[in-house]
Amino acid sequence: MNATEAISRAELFMRIKQVNEMHTQDKTMLIEALRKHFGDGVLDIVEQAECEKARQQWRAIASQQQDHSIEALIALLWEPLRFRGCEYSVEKQPDGVQIHCTKCPFFDMAKETGATEWMYRHTCCTDPAITDAFNPAIGLKRSKTLMQGDDCCDHFYYYKA
Repeated sequence: MNATEAISRAELFMRIKQVNEMHTQDKTMLIEALRKHFGDGVLDIVEQAECEKARQQWRAIASQQQDHSIEALIALLWEPLRFRGCEYSVEKQPDGVQIHCTKCPFFDMAKETGATEWMYRHTCCTDPAITDAFNPAIGLKRSKTLMQGDDCCDHFYYYKA
């Protein structure tokens, strides 16, 4: 048995979490330095760049799928997040699907590292771009996010008229 095999799964996840936190702290320091020098427009640039990256990634994902329904989007986007520690409910409604996310590891890490403002721009703001890239006929409404201090993220997916 080599050293890698001797590491427990829990220990491996803890190490990955620590690396992610260090990386987020480094990014936070860099973003804050750029923001101090160039102003708040730096956050707009981060958001634009992340949204474009998300569009490209989700167009590629969509091109590999036959099903472009709301249910398929949720299965591809949300189900893997359970494995990463997200806790959420899914409620089918007559006019769409409501998701209430009450626990998010991205928020937890951002809160621990003091990075909620730019992580909102980096992570949360990509949701509409992801939705549109996967299927332009699907809309997304969201009025609350954990990252902005709310009690949940409330994603509502619907088909545009």
